[in-house]
Amino acid sequence: MKMTDLPVVEGMIRLCTDGWQQGWHERNGGNVTYRLSEEETEAARQRLTHLPGAWMPLGESLPEVGGVWFLATGSGKYFRNVALDPEDALCLVEINEAGDSYRLRWGLKNGGRPTSELAAHLLNHSVRYMATGGACRVMYHAHPAHIVALTFLEELTDKTISRALWQSETEAPMVFPGGVGVVGCMVPGSMDLARASAEKMKEYDAVVWAHHGLFTSGPDYDTAFGLMHTVEKAAQVRVLVTNAGGAKQQISDSEIRAIAEGCGVQIREAFLEEGESGEELESLFEKWCRKLRITPQWDVKLELVRDPAWRKTGDFKIDPDDRKAILMLNVANPRQENMEEVIVHELMHIKLYPLDQVCESLIENSFEEDSKAYRFACQTFFEDLEVTVEELTKCFLLEGGRNKAFSYGRCAGRKSFDELYKGLKPIE
Repeated sequence: MKMTDLPVVEGMIRLCTDGWQQGWHERNGGNVTYRLSEEETEAARQRLTHLPGAWMPLGESLPEVGGVWFLATGSGKYFRNVALDPEDALCLVEINEAGDSYRLRWGLKNGGRPTSELAAHLLNHSVRYMATGGACRVMYHAHPAHIVALTFLEELTDKTISRALWQSETEAPMVFPGGVGVVGCMVPGSMDLARASAEKMKEYDAVVWAHHGLFTSGPDYDTAFGLMHTVEKAAQVRVLVTNAGGAKQQISDSEIRAIAEGCGVQIREAFLEEGESGEELESLFEKWCRKLRITPQWDVKLELVRDPAWRKTGDFKIDPDDRKAILMLNVANPRQENMEEVIVHELMHIKLYPLDQVCESLIENSFEEDSKAYRFACQTFFEDLEVTVEELTKCFLLEGGRNKAFSYGRCAGRKSFDELYKGLKPIE
């Protein structure tokens, strides 16, 4: 069995061929590296037919990848030729234990060296290894035309580029719900570009290199290639729509959230619009009316309060005889960050309203009004009711919320422990 018969090498050949056929690798553009497992390394070792090459400096010290073997494309090699002569276009390199040098174990039969961005790849391998608990094995760089074009059309920030891609194609929020990182225009192959990418790779699976290309990662070839393909397809749609005169509509933030929720992935909320629009709040309201089975037992409508003087974030009006209610939300100056949490909380009060009325009736019929016992019973009941509603809200939000983050608005505005007890004398 030859080295080229190993699945890890066959996979590299296929990725390079697919990338070339997509038009992402003009001339000798692009590069790929794959981190071999111990089993793959042993399988490759058994097929070696030449003595190892001399140790060559990486130019960086990366002890995190010390002792590891990597399959890589060669510097100056054309992706179109990988399938024709993989033993010339590809190479297998071994990193020394210190992580500052490499030596050739296979490939580059007609001379050459590994990709000029080998140190950059290895640095990002080490970052993604830590970020994914060792799952990431592939780093893939290509020059897809439309994602490059997009960097001339949009502001070069993670949020702007990610949101533009999500708004352009429904697959985008499904495949990369965490978004993409973006670095500015930098010298290709430089360690400055490598380090900037590594910072982004701590958070993202993919990094856009402005006016240059795209850098993706994954646990296998298919995932890394599929991520590249999806980002490029969304960018292509965006550019085509821009060329056609601009969009008449696009995928809204509420639809992006719904897509992510339907696929069981967590969208990066910080990249969507701060504060939901009226349309999005209505969508959340209708969703939770169904989930909590408020309707059809109750007729409930949402009212957005835009009065800056209103102090509450949420409240409701209720007509128990006709089983009608109005949920009021403060959209002028809400004190809570997560409006979905407020919606669930207020709807939970409506859900528990019959129990509320029974308990209040028991108190009124058991204690003399305005007596100490009456006041104690009322205070205890309402405090426990509020705690119960809040706990149920958190449970439902964690299970089915689009935004699962709890609000700390009221808590943030309260005095600290030291402030509350400042000036008190110690008990002697």
